[in-house]
Amino acid sequence: MKPSQEKTLFESLFDFHPRENHSPRENFLTESFAYFLKTEPAVRRAWLSKLLGREVADQNCTIATRPSESDEHADRHLFPDLVLDGTLANGELFSILCEHKWDSPCNKKQLADYRKLASNKGAHAKLVFVGSTLKQKQDAESCFKDHFCRCFLWEDAFAVLERIESKSSLLKEFLDFMKVQGLCPVQPLSAEILTERNDDYSIHSSFIKHLAVYANKLKTNFKWDEIIPIGFQWVEVHNRWGRVGIRFEAKDFKPAITLGFLYDVTDHKVELVDSKHRLDLMLRLEAYPKDTKDKNKFREVENLLKEQRQLVHAGSALLQGEPGNGNLYSVLIVQESLWHVIRDGKTADEQIQLIYEKLHSWLQPLFHDGKLEKALKKWAKG
Repeated sequence: MKPSQEKTLFESLFDFHPRENHSPRENFLTESFAYFLKTEPAVRRAWLSKLLGREVADQNCTIATRPSESDEHADRHLFPDLVLDGTLANGELFSILCEHKWDSPCNKKQLADYRKLASNKGAHAKLVFVGSTLKQKQDAESCFKDHFCRCFLWEDAFAVLERIESKSSLLKEFLDFMKVQGLCPVQPLSAEILTERNDDYSIHSSFIKHLAVYANKLKTNFKWDEIIPIGFQWVEVHNRWGRVGIRFEAKDFKPAITLGFLYDVTDHKVELVDSKHRLDLMLRLEAYPKDTKDKNKFREVENLLKEQRQLVHAGSALLQGEPGNGNLYSVLIVQESLWHVIRDGKTADEQIQLIYEKLHSWLQPLFHDGKLEKALKKWAKG
């Protein structure tokens, strides 16, 4: 059975969230998280207990997202992502300023400003940083040798919410959203997981979600614009046409690029490299056949791909029209057994790093000298 294409409430809201100067992903995540802190006492108690480092039984608490906080010494206003102010049952005051990151780097100056703000409030004030990647967390920790700021990952927040015994249906959807977006702990893929999956819906659906977590962690944890031309600026993780992957689209380029996991070859019309584990790592340059039909315009791109394809080390690397590549949308499709790539990784993070290194090794010969990028721009202009 094919995996369901239905989206949870949070995935739908995420898709339609308006674009802003600030990261819409981080704004969305903060607002959603704040909603549960405001409306569900169990969530509020659990998260405050985590932030304060001790069990919190009861409290009065006000919660605000991006409130205006006055820095009187610098005559300016600062806007932390989230502020929790209140009083514990024993009368103890607390004020917690939170900075949240998802897809943007840690801003050390910003954290220094928030430290001053917290210090000016008094001894009851604390600073908290929550990021999506280990690098973000490590960068934040490096700002505070005295451990003034408590630093966490969104995985930690997920674990806190997951332990709540009586979850509302909406909280369950939020946790499912966090899973799919890679904001949760994840188990490594094993040979057993790859070989034992079958057409049973529950097993297949769970497996696809596992791949989506890996894809989102790949998207978030690495700087793809260092290897993929900057023109490919529309990026999404999707599950379509028998693959779960990161799709890079561009306004001024004919093809799109998809990096990810091929689990069903029906649409792509290729053979899997790994028939035992039935899952390949793939890179695909894809374009409408009408755009490749005029060989005079497409020939420069085609010749460069023929030349650079020789430097791509993989189980299979096929150009459009070559035997074995039956989908005319595939300008180039590169495949390798995923298990062959990840089998030495003991943890999910190690496996994801190995996947990134393999994909980078395929992208590097294609784009390192700028020739293909230049040819794609020329082709796009017709």
